Amino acid sequence: MQYEGIDVSVYQGAIDWASVARAGIRFAMVRAGSGQTADSRAAENARGANANGIVLGLYWFSYAYTVEMARAEAERLIRFARDYDVRFPLAWDYEEASVRYAAQQGITVSRELVTAMAETFCKTVYAAGYTPMVYSNLNMLASYVDLAAIDAPVRLWLAQWGAVLPTREPMIWQYSSTGRVNGIEGDVDRDRAWELPAMPARRLQTLADVPPSLREETEQLVESGALRGSGAGLNVTEDMLRAMIVAKRYTDSRTDG
Repeated sequence: MQYEGIDVSVYQGAIDWASVARAGIRFAMVRAGSGQTADSRAAENARGANANGIVLGLYWFSYAYTVEMARAEAERLIRFARDYDVRFPLAWDYEEASVRYAAQQGITVSRELVTAMAETFCKTVYAAGYTPMVYSNLNMLASYVDLAAIDAPVRLWLAQWGAVLPTREPMIWQYSSTGRVNGIEGDVDRDRAWELPAMPARRLQTLADVPPSLREETEQLVESGALRGSGAGLNVTEDMLRAMIVAKRYTDSRTDG
């Protein structure tokens, strides 16, 4: 079975994640940062995916040109991931722009160096309990990244646009850079996966999200202080909300009796 996904960063602007979910997007790879800098919309995007039942993965665009820099990028990504329900991999995104940046610093990267950096990133991610992944295209795989030499359970996220099917067998295939999805203005990368973990339960953030049959009792929970909103809203699943309502009904019946 095939599952449709997207990958996003600050360049997509503000995203209406509820509309994205209704459009049939099942997973999202969210850029957490690049080099030493966090993506300014990473937290907003990760929360949006989690709140709307979209399986979340994360990636870091690399500007590393030493093994230690690659390890630091992995550690930054892991720290960010801890605050969210991440069920898809943590990916290292190393591209031609990464090679050019190293050259600007006077470093000519080799296949051996890039593979060593990828391995360090993947081992660091794996040791933290996440699935490591490398984003690449066929040219980069041929010239710079030897996945077979990486001593870690690395998964491949392959960029191959316009193909009928990917030439290699990836976990995620990025098949277009000019996709369109409701809830996102302009182009967005489109991805496809052939495996998907259990979907996180959609979290209700406002009273408008609550099923009409439960809304009155939800308002009572809020008024009583039993259910508190936050900057992100109510932040409860429907199952959690139903359990709270049942508990309130039981407490009320005991008080009335």
